[in-house]
Amino acid sequence: MQPGEIYLGYKGSEILLPPEGRTVKPEYIEQVRGGETASGRYVEDVLWIKKAWTIEYEIMQGEFLERMVELYESGQFLNLIIVNRDGSIEEYEVKMTLIPPVRWKVIGPWYWQGGAINLRQVMPSVTR
Repeated sequence: MQPGEIYLGYKGSEILLPPEGRTVKPEYIEQVRGGETASGRYVEDVLWIKKAWTIEYEIMQGEFLERMVELYESGQFLNLIIVNRDGSIEEYEVKMTLIPPVRWKVIGPWYWQGGAINLRQVMPSVTR
């Protein structure tokens, strides 16, 4: 595995996501419990933090698109592997939440434009 690579699929059979034309937008989602104290000070507790990713492609090959649709339609949790710049590996159990095919335009027999894969971590990475 090389830095910058991203793999997605069933645990043990993940496939390499093509790097060409790929944009990855990571984000954090947190569940917070907060309120006012008797003194009027606002306090909050972070109950959990999860990660989410939007992986967008300028162009997708038909075979890759078909594989992503297959994974999405399975409804199963998937394994996401991200190889960081320093070579360290992050691994997450994720749910693919949406592949919006209505926004894709065919630009050739086996090429599609403007696809996105949305992933959300299943288990929180921090609990308090």
